[in-house]
Amino acid sequence: MSVEMTIEDEPTDDEDVQVNVVVRGRCMHTTHDGSNDEFEVRMDNRRQLSGSHRADVAESLQTSAVSATELHFRQLADMSEQECKAGNRTVCQTPAVMRQAAYERRQSDVLHRDPVVELDIAKECWQTAMPAEHVS
Repeated sequence: MSVEMTIEDEPTDDEDVQVNVVVRGRCMHTTHDGSNDEFEVRMDNRRQLSGSHRADVAESLQTSAVSATELHFRQLADMSEQECKAGNRTVCQTPAVMRQAAYERRQSDVLHRDPVVELDIAKECWQTAMPAEHVS
């Protein structure tokens, strides 16, 4: 079975998003133990952490002493009633997603993987910023 879904208009965080899916053919989920009992596949409704919101979360984790897990549970506790009813857990992304965003933010500050080369780059930048030939 293949399904193609697109988002035409980016919804807000507290908006209930309706998805209509047409299944062509037979779709049956079965257990792996050999019995052909059907079961429901339940997946959380989640949107990607992106854009300025991703940058804000990464900056918050980098500048504060709060861990990604603690931030996740704080945001989970602050979810609105509408978000809970819609199953939209975008505002409380998983700790792994938050840690990845913080890691990417730290990597964006690194000029080079080798600290000696990074120090040389910083030295050259500092020297070219000076208006005189040398500093006493």
